Amino acid sequence: MSWYNEPDALAPNLETINLVFNIIYTIEFAIKFIAFGSSYFSDGWNNFDLIIVVSAWLGMIINSIEGLDIGSLTTVIRSFRISRIFKIIKKYKNLRLLFYTFIGAIP
Repeated sequence: MSWYNEPDALAPNLETINLVFNIIYTIEFAIKFIAFGSSYFSDGWNNFDLIIVVSAWLGMIINSIEGLDIGSLTTVIRSFRISRIFKIIKKYKNLRLLFYTFIGAIP
């Protein structure tokens, strides 16, 4: 999230918030993996969560490398995290259809 005349102090705060959420989701993965063991991977939503966690960490690592500019790839990685919301409401058929449409629209 950035815009013209953005306050200088905003970017570090957003990066900190991003890191906090990455840590929270990583802890969630670790707890679920410890609880379920290898059967963790039998649920598609768990696999989806793992992909989001790994991609979020990869995005942060790539952004931290000086001189490396991947531009829109970071935005794509971050947009996948938004789709976690659909996991909460997966019971509703219309919202599931919307989610699959969203995934299908990504190149």
